[in-house]
Amino acid sequence: MGGFGDLPQMLDLTRLISRVGRRFSGIDRVEFEYLRYFSRIPNSFGIVRTRWGYLILEQTTLHRLLKRLDLQWQGERLRKWKIMTELRFAAKRRASNSAIEGVLKTLFREGFAYVNTGHMNHTDEFLCKIREGGCSQITILLHDVIPLSYPEFQRSETVARFETGFRAVTKHADSIVVTTQSEAAQIEAAAAARGITLPKTCLAPLGADHLQRIERSGEDGTERPYFLCVGTIEPRKNHALLLDIWPSFSQPAADLLLVGARGWRNEDVFRALDRGVPGVIERNNVSDRELLSLMQGARALLFPSFAEGFGLPAVEAARVGVPVICSDIPVFREILGDYGLYCDPRDKECWVAAIEKAASMPQIAHRNFSPHDWSSHFEIVFKVS
Repeated sequence: MGGFGDLPQMLDLTRLISRVGRRFSGIDRVEFEYLRYFSRIPNSFGIVRTRWGYLILEQTTLHRLLKRLDLQWQGERLRKWKIMTELRFAAKRRASNSAIEGVLKTLFREGFAYVNTGHMNHTDEFLCKIREGGCSQITILLHDVIPLSYPEFQRSETVARFETGFRAVTKHADSIVVTTQSEAAQIEAAAAARGITLPKTCLAPLGADHLQRIERSGEDGTERPYFLCVGTIEPRKNHALLLDIWPSFSQPAADLLLVGARGWRNEDVFRALDRGVPGVIERNNVSDRELLSLMQGARALLFPSFAEGFGLPAVEAARVGVPVICSDIPVFREILGDYGLYCDPRDKECWVAAIEKAASMPQIAHRNFSPHDWSSHFEIVFKVS
């Protein structure tokens, strides 16, 4: 991949900024790590598309933004309007939608490289503007193509929007970053089904050392043994299985902590949670400090998903020695290997047996897992030494 040479490198921060004030997700964490990387390399810039046009940010502004957003990871509530106001005043240049190509040409007379790690600005219009502004290298990280591979788990408008974005990315990108071989196969299948030739592809597993930089908050706020499930409450995450089996455990049972916001098309699960399921507790707006404490105190992380692009919480839990009970799907076999305990996502008996076994065992940290870190990810993507 790499090959940027001395070109200025521009990171698209549009999606990350749009998430300010909300609980950060796994994709947000990836974008945050890219911001951290760009904030410390020379000749780096950021671009943000706003309702008023575009903001071009210098490296010093990226560094200040990193420090501000880090407060949100630590649990502080940030105001999106305030961050946007700060960025507008700090921007090296502002440009209207019609003038962005000319502004980019003026700023980067020798060209530049553009990197996008979110799911925004995947449009013909925007990527054409970037190219016409002098961009000689467009690199896009595709987290997954789950909306195309598993449309039954998505809103219809999400599938249509993703379809358009996938076609734009494969048309304009010079290179695509993928994070697992499993998802690379899904991307190849999606492209083949549409008669699309993929650009150059780079496999770079995600890092799992973000939580290692976080100081644990101390007590996890729980009184009983518990299992942890992390992720947006949406159909493909398969929370329904856990809610079905949890009341069947004998007393005193361990609690089930669900960490994640409520998503979409999961009304039966939402109704069950609203009524209350014995032993099941929702925990939203959890900071990274709190999440680290919850992970380290859990009997196991439960991950019954039908599909995942990577499954970052699983490798983060494994990195701190927490057992992981997960679906027997290719991506988890790839990222966890022998560390994971695998069950078919529809086999309730297997899940009950695995959870009962974990609940009866002493809480012992396992240490035989060595995931990738973010430094190795960036070495692969940017070919740095």
